[in-house]
Amino acid sequence: EKEPCCRDEDCFCVRNGIDCQADACSCWHDSHVHAKSGRDILSNDEIKNRCGNPLGTYVVDLDAIDNYRNKILYHQKEFNDDMFCLPAVASSQ
Repeated sequence: EKEPCCRDEDCFCVRNGIDCQADACSCWHDSHVHAKSGRDILSNDEIKNRCGNPLGTYVVDLDAIDNYRNKILYHQKEFNDDMFCLPAVASSQ
């Protein structure tokens, strides 16, 4: 029960020679073979370990996306302060 679930030909992805995708494959969810962790959010590494596909597991790294987005916006603001609009203030008529 503690072994990864996508480690052999029983996994559709492994059998077809592709990596698993965490958003399409639910093998890493607590409801399958793993005891509940008591946490709502698993790290990308925990998801990959639970899956165990030897070809790999694609997991979207939302933190990396957010960090990259913030970096780009920060640099854009440095070069073009007019690009950012202030929130509209409701008129008190």
